[in-house]
Amino acid sequence: MGIFGRYYRAGSSEQIHAEILHQESQLTLHSQNGEILQNLALGDCTLSAPIGRMPYRIEFPNGDCVECEDHASIEAIFQPKHHLRLVHYWERSRHFALLALLMLPLVTLLYIKVGLPILAKELSPRIPKEVLLTLDEQALKQMENYFKESKLDENQRSLLDRAWQRLPENQRYTLLSKNSPAMGANAFALPGGHILVTDDLVTALNNENEILAVLAHEAGHVEQHHGLRNVIQSLGTVALLTVIVGDISALAETVLVSGPVLFQQLSYSRDLEREADQFSINQLQQLQVPSSCLGAGLNHLMASHGFADVTDVVVEDAKLTPTEKTKDISNQEGEATPKEVSPEAASPEALSETSPEETTGENKDDNKEPGWKERLKKQLGLDEEIDFSEVFNYMQTHPATEERIEAAGGTDCPAPAVK
Repeated sequence: MGIFGRYYRAGSSEQIHAEILHQESQLTLHSQNGEILQNLALGDCTLSAPIGRMPYRIEFPNGDCVECEDHASIEAIFQPKHHLRLVHYWERSRHFALLALLMLPLVTLLYIKVGLPILAKELSPRIPKEVLLTLDEQALKQMENYFKESKLDENQRSLLDRAWQRLPENQRYTLLSKNSPAMGANAFALPGGHILVTDDLVTALNNENEILAVLAHEAGHVEQHHGLRNVIQSLGTVALLTVIVGDISALAETVLVSGPVLFQQLSYSRDLEREADQFSINQLQQLQVPSSCLGAGLNHLMASHGFADVTDVVVEDAKLTPTEKTKDISNQEGEATPKEVSPEAASPEALSETSPEETTGENKDDNKEPGWKERLKKQLGLDEEIDFSEVFNYMQTHPATEERIEAAGGTDCPAPAVK
């Protein structure tokens, strides 16, 4: 019994039903009316790679080809390599297709959470210094509109310079002092070793040791190539998701590519911040400076950006009962002392959904529109309260300040002895 297929002449879409005959190393094709379409050695034919259940395609030297859906017969003639046959079997198997579909999210997650960080950590130190300096120049040029010349007075400049001179191996870095009202008290490091410090940061910190701790933290970002690791991690994530989804629209790109990159990047950044904190702590210990100076610096930076002193908030909050917390919140708002409330009503979630009028029993609008949490619950058809605390915690680029202060050993930072 012969093998049948569809024959196509070069440059033509006309379909000719043909019979394929194989004798030893010779391949012959006949049309239904007996015309010999091809008669040549098997080695002169080219067999396409199998793709799932799609027909095999045999191409001939003159450009003609024949397609055949009888996989078993074609494989018996051409005897493809074992690994190709195995792959072809996997592609045709529904069980393997289902298994691959189930494994894809797991493999993708492992690649993003484990593979890419390892790749970024190994690759980043191999980038030439010249490339890093070029990146720094471009970054500084793009940000030049955000910075002005430093306005530090002589004492503040002297404080910053003394801290810089104490930083180990400071010749590896370049210190830039700028005034930036838009950025406020801040410091950041670029991949090529530039460390930029704003005037407000120097003003916000209490003494030379706190400035030294922050400089050491930024030096940690440089030494451990955190900037490059972030870039490599982001590009690797985008590349993987683009391969998975293929040619995607702008909307799909935003949802499927930018979204996962953002969430992954936020978590990754927190790990890098912890590494930089530990680098700073190690440097301070080497200089016999209390590691708590890093905690003090972080605390004062938070206060300069409008947040309450972290240490005071933690200590005072621990002393209050749920009822006292509710009273304290109302008193801060300038309201009268509220009536007693249950511990459940005084929970952070309940307080976040309660207006000052509701807290004091003076709800002025019984027809008030439901909050965004209630609307989302209704849209999702949920009966239980949604706890967004873990989501918000995950979306922070830095670890919680309380956690970082605790790791540094507190906020006690004595000024260095005057020589």
